[in-house]
Amino acid sequence: MHLINFVNDLPITVNALGDKYSIYVGNSSKLRRAFNGIGAFVFYFTPRGGAGRNPPSPVWNTQLVMTGETWTESLKQLSPDGAAQLDLPVPSPCTGLITPDMEGFIVASTIRLEMDDGRDVAIMLLSASKEPAKIEVEKTTLSISSDKYDATVFITADDELRCAGAISGQGFKTAKLLLARLPNYSNAHRGFVEEIAKTKGPGQIKATWKPVSRNYEDTLVVFRPDEIKDYELEQIGHQIGADDNAFMGEDKPPFLIGDGNGTNYKLTLVLDHFLRRELSDETSITLNRDKLQ
Repeated sequence: MHLINFVNDLPITVNALGDKYSIYVGNSSKLRRAFNGIGAFVFYFTPRGGAGRNPPSPVWNTQLVMTGETWTESLKQLSPDGAAQLDLPVPSPCTGLITPDMEGFIVASTIRLEMDDGRDVAIMLLSASKEPAKIEVEKTTLSISSDKYDATVFITADDELRCAGAISGQGFKTAKLLLARLPNYSNAHRGFVEEIAKTKGPGQIKATWKPVSRNYEDTLVVFRPDEIKDYELEQIGHQIGADDNAFMGEDKPPFLIGDGNGTNYKLTLVLDHFLRRELSDETSITLNRDKLQ
């Protein structure tokens, strides 16, 4: 178990007893209550008001959204040092992504500490998935047609998604398959789109997509959702598998933490029409991973 604590005035230790862990929170006189659940930590930019030749820089926003939140009854006072003991949350495969310009989301088992000063603290348990995800699709066919063109893509899925189809006719420039990721528990961001296939003009279109899985040591991250810094997010990314250059250069793809239950997925077939109108058909994708034991 690796511990990263970004809250300097809140000592945290993790003790192992066999294969079980307990979290000890110092300065517990400042701790009002603790809650368990699945946390979605979302970070994104929004435009700042203003006009002119040099508009103001956008605002970086952070937000923690909890779901299935329950009061932690295991919270108990320890003497004489005033530390409080919490049971480690039940691990769940961590999902999410981080872009080079520090937008993205992390979904994981979370303890939310409600503090006397109103500045909540999050303790997120980042755990890698141990088994392949089971993939289900809402529709097995995507289709766009008119009297001038026809585009049809057939979809099959098990532990990977396979797409195969044909584009015929005229009146369009390109056909694309786009995969969008969005955290289940927050509508704060529009989502993150990955192009998995593209063809120019008539022809075949094919793609195979497999959910991302990583292998890293269980990591407990302690932070204040409203106060975390971008370089601290980078540190988290490097701990769970991002390479040294993952966040250098805005043209790089996002660092994918993992795919699974905590993320909504959508597959879209898009025809780029010569009239500058995009035509599309889409289906939702569901990924299920068992909870980790």
